[in-house]
Amino acid sequence: MTKIAITLAVTSSILLMIAWDKIQVLKVSIGSLMVELKTEKTNSEKMKQLYKMEAEANQINRDEIIRLNKELTDVKVDIEKSKSGTTVIGK
Repeated sequence: MTKIAITLAVTSSILLMIAWDKIQVLKVSIGSLMVELKTEKTNSEKMKQLYKMEAEANQINRDEIIRLNKELTDVKVDIEKSKSGTTVIGK
């Protein structure tokens, strides 16, 4: 009976050590996943900022194109007026 109790105690100790090791491995894996998730969240936020910056740059480009088209149109009008003999005095 004593041998059985000792055998059971040793076996349960061994199983407990194996389980403890597996729990530690799981903790490390969970920690790694948490770091990965935080990195993904950071990357996602950075991508959102990049898209926002790109949209702002595109808006600035559109505004500049509109401004340049207006200037070009004004110059064309001035050229047409000068061709027709109308005097254009400075802007």
